[in-house]
Amino acid sequence: ESFSYTPVVIHHDLENGNILWNPDSGEITGILDWGDFAVTDPADDFAGFYYEYGEKFADSVLQKYRCSDREGLKKRAIQYAGGIPLNNVLFGIITGNSAIRDRYLKHVEFL
Repeated sequence: ESFSYTPVVIHHDLENGNILWNPDSGEITGILDWGDFAVTDPADDFAGFYYEYGEKFADSVLQKYRCSDREGLKKRAIQYAGGIPLNNVLFGIITGNSAIRDRYLKHVEFL
């Protein structure tokens, strides 16, 4: 079930700094920094929405997204979101960026 999706082009780094929006209308006016784009599971981009912006926001974006299995996409996105802190800790270690490492280390859950 986790691999039941159609690969699409995703941004792979949809964070606040890469999303331009009009503060008067609230509409998105552009997306910056496509350097990490990939052809993969669209749930990867939604994972960031669930992790960074919360379920209410992510669900509202998901309702506007054209796909045949919104529930499956949401399930995968939430699953992927759980790995975001560990991925960022590893990124911080690999790049020597202790600020990123420490910021996300407190969100990693150890069993």
